[in-house]
Amino acid sequence: MNRAESPRRTLRVFVPRWVIDDGSFPRASLGDTVDVLLEFAATGEFPSPTDETVDAIARPAYGREPVEHPAGTLRWLHLVHGDGWSSGWWSDRPRTGSVRLTGTFVAGLGFSFAVDEPNRVRGRVRRLHLVEQRFKQVGRTSHLIARSEQLTEINITPGKFFSETIDSDAEVYVAPTGILVELDLDDVPGEPETFIPGAVTACDDVGWVMHRSDPILLRIDTAVTPPQIVEFAMPLTIEPPDDLWTRRVHGDPHGCWVVGDHDIHRCDYADDGTVTVERYCTEGGTSVLHEGNVYLLGRPEAGLYSNRRYGVVDRQADHHPLRVLDNMSRRLEPVTDAPTVQKVLALAGRADRATTTDGTRWMIDSTRAIVEKPDGTKQPITLSEHVAGIVRWAPRLTSEWESEG
Repeated sequence: MNRAESPRRTLRVFVPRWVIDDGSFPRASLGDTVDVLLEFAATGEFPSPTDETVDAIARPAYGREPVEHPAGTLRWLHLVHGDGWSSGWWSDRPRTGSVRLTGTFVAGLGFSFAVDEPNRVRGRVRRLHLVEQRFKQVGRTSHLIARSEQLTEINITPGKFFSETIDSDAEVYVAPTGILVELDLDDVPGEPETFIPGAVTACDDVGWVMHRSDPILLRIDTAVTPPQIVEFAMPLTIEPPDDLWTRRVHGDPHGCWVVGDHDIHRCDYADDGTVTVERYCTEGGTSVLHEGNVYLLGRPEAGLYSNRRYGVVDRQADHHPLRVLDNMSRRLEPVTDAPTVQKVLALAGRADRATTTDGTRWMIDSTRAIVEKPDGTKQPITLSEHVAGIVRWAPRLTSEWESEG
């Protein structure tokens, strides 16, 4: 049986009222296309009309700490993939490979760390149901009554739920808990490939834009009209998009520096239009370019930080608030000169903003770059229209291996 003769793939997703109130789910109507981030909630003590049974392939979220379930047991995060969908799933034991799951797909906001998030699921809305449930009021606390779900077919996602009043004087009352969306996974338009910019830098008439998470670097020459944009696929890792940018770029007359959380790379631009990339250091962090030197900013004070492996951890301040990359030894050296430390720390700023020596400002705006001249005129640059450039990779042993050799 071919795809045209096969039954259409559909998926039912429960969208909690707080996700709608938050604005994270659109006010969709029948026929609209939506995308959702899913978490699979296994059936508890009582089944629900929103439940379904699916076959999937499970893979643990390696390196992610487990969480404690209200029942006192542990849950490990897994990524599960089915026919046309993917989801997060907290399992009471580590699982790998084929699994059969019974429960409800729930639309959510995320899993704290982008590396743990499944792909968003896109589908066209075929049916919508308002989900209501009975609650029992005991004092000032409302208790959900099991197996009391009521499904009412609707044509459009309701507005915000929080504006609705609940008769708290009634011992038992009915309140909406969300909506159940049936998605057609086959009847969806293809997604256009979009360049998502993260960091920007500029020197004279040339700007460099780094993708938010992919190892893609754009060189933009604004000395010509229209601006010439060349794409360079860098020999770097694909980073989890946990923030607006995952790398910083610093331009100079000969190319640029690319600084991530784990490394520093030099990109030299040649007259023939090629870029040579070389790794200088296997340490990284928040960076600043000052007088031709790359500086890494340390953690100025102790504090509590979210850690994927250990949860919330207490991290101490770095011993050196500032280090500089020695281009000869290719090592990071502490900066002890107080005026230099003060001057460089004051230069730290957003990676999606840059200013050249003549006062021209470069800014990232969604999927575009905006170039603002000192006279106030602005030039928007569409980043999706570019040509492919040639990258040469200069392999080099890391400093750790060299120190052992």
